[in-house]
Amino acid sequence: MLVKKYFEEHILPVLHIEVPFTISVRTAARWMKKLGFYYKQYKKGIYFDGHNREDVVMYRAKFLKQVQEFDHLLSHWNDKECKIRTLPTLELGEKEHAWITHDESTFHTYDGPHAVWGPQEEQPLRKKGLGQGIHVSDFLTETIGPLKDDTGEARVTMVLGANRDGYWNGEKLLIQLHRAIDIFERTHPGFIGIWAFDNATSHTAYASNALVASKMNKGPGGSVPKMRDTIWDGQRQSMVIEHDFFVLDKKSNKSINLLGEPKGIEWVLKERGLWQENMVLDCQACSKKEPNPDNIGCCARCLIANQPDFLAQKGLIQQEIESRGHKV
Repeated sequence: MLVKKYFEEHILPVLHIEVPFTISVRTAARWMKKLGFYYKQYKKGIYFDGHNREDVVMYRAKFLKQVQEFDHLLSHWNDKECKIRTLPTLELGEKEHAWITHDESTFHTYDGPHAVWGPQEEQPLRKKGLGQGIHVSDFLTETIGPLKDDTGEARVTMVLGANRDGYWNGEKLLIQLHRAIDIFERTHPGFIGIWAFDNATSHTAYASNALVASKMNKGPGGSVPKMRDTIWDGQRQSMVIEHDFFVLDKKSNKSINLLGEPKGIEWVLKERGLWQENMVLDCQACSKKEPNPDNIGCCARCLIANQPDFLAQKGLIQQEIESRGHKV
C-alpha cells in the first residue's frame, strides 16, 4: 500500500499525467519482489508450534468434553448475525447457562506490524524496549457483547508502570471479577454463568494458605507459606506445628522453637502413614508444578500432590465464581 501511495503522490505528478491513472497493490508487490524485497513475518526468535503434542491433545479433548456437558443448557444462535436465538429445553430445577469469556491484551508504544517488506536475509532493527504499555482486561457474552449495564462496564484499562497504575496480576483480576459477576447477575437474572479463562498464571493463582505441594519444603520450617488445616481420613490435620518443637539453628548455633511453623512434606506424610524410608523429595520423572497420577509414589512431592485434598484445592478465581453459584 505504501508503494502504491508513493507512486500516486510522487511519481505521477512528476510525469504530469492528467488522466486518472494508478497501479494496483498487486502490481506494487510484484515490483517490490523485483527490487529484492520479500513480505515476511517479523520474528525475534524461533517459534515451535506444539498444538499436536500429546499432553496438549489430551487437555484439548478433556476441555471439549467438559464444554459438551453444558450444551443442552445453553441457547443456540441459528444465523451468522446471531439474531435468531433458540432457547434450551430445561428440566425441572435446571437453569439456563450463558458463556462469559475473558480476554486481556497489552498494547505498547513500539508495537509494530507482524509482517514487513525487507531484503531476503535481513530483519529490520527495532527498539529493544517496548515503550509505554496499556493493559486491557474485559469479559464478553453472546447475548449483550461486552459485559456492561447502566452502572458501568466490567472492562479494566490501566497504564502499566511502577509510577502509573502498577502491573496487572491475579489480585487485580479478582477485584474486576467481583464487579463483573455483579453486572452479569443484573443483566442475566436467573442465569448461571460459565466463566472461561485461558491458562495464564495470574488466572490460576492460589490463596496464600492454599494446599500447594510445590510450595512445601521436605522438613519443618523455612520460608514457605503456612497452609490451612485440611481433612484427612475424616480427621482434621494441621499443616503447621501445634506444639513446642526445638531444633538447632546452624547459623546461630542456638536452639529455636518451630511452634506455628510449617510441618513440611515428610512430617505430613508420616502423620498419614504414607512416608517411605529413603523417599526422595523430587524426581526427574515428574514436574514440581503438576501432580503426575502415573507416578504417584515416585517421590514425596508427587505423592502428596496426588492426595485428594491437594487435588481438590481450587484457585482464587474458581473459589470466587463457584461461591457465587456460577461455573468456571
